[in-house]
Amino acid sequence: MIRRALHVFAALASLGFLGEDTPAQPAATVATPAAATPAAATARLNEAWEAVLAGEEPILTPNQFAQLNNLAYQSAVIRSCPGYELNTPRFSSGLSSLILNQPRALTVEQEEQRKTGVLIAFGTRYGLFIAEGRSNLATFCAGAAAFRADPDGVPVYWN
Repeated sequence: MIRRALHVFAALASLGFLGEDTPAQPAATVATPAAATPAAATARLNEAWEAVLAGEEPILTPNQFAQLNNLAYQSAVIRSCPGYELNTPRFSSGLSSLILNQPRALTVEQEEQRKTGVLIAFGTRYGLFIAEGRSNLATFCAGAAAFRADPDGVPVYWN
């Protein structure tokens, strides 16, 4: 299942679905600043993030969730901002490590549920970051450029 999911992401990247036009953000700061979006859109996005986080199972450690946010953010940058290209092997390695490095021993059934949960959590974050980016594209892309210039130790998944 993991290989299949990674192949799907690699195929999407090679077809341009994760290609140039998305922004990135450091894992520690995963949300676009409120000043970057109109108030109503910001409120809806904040509500969406709150709903996601409130109902989330503890399938990852806090550090792993930060890594997942970073992967989703950088993928969203590629969809939204020009000049960004996914480094597919680096991205696949980052996502694989989240799926494979389990915080505790699980049954085979629990492992499959966890893998599915991680991929759903990635997709949810990816969609929310795209929505944030589209609410104020110039600011979102400027934030991605600032992150690219100084990632401050956060892994970068772009070429």
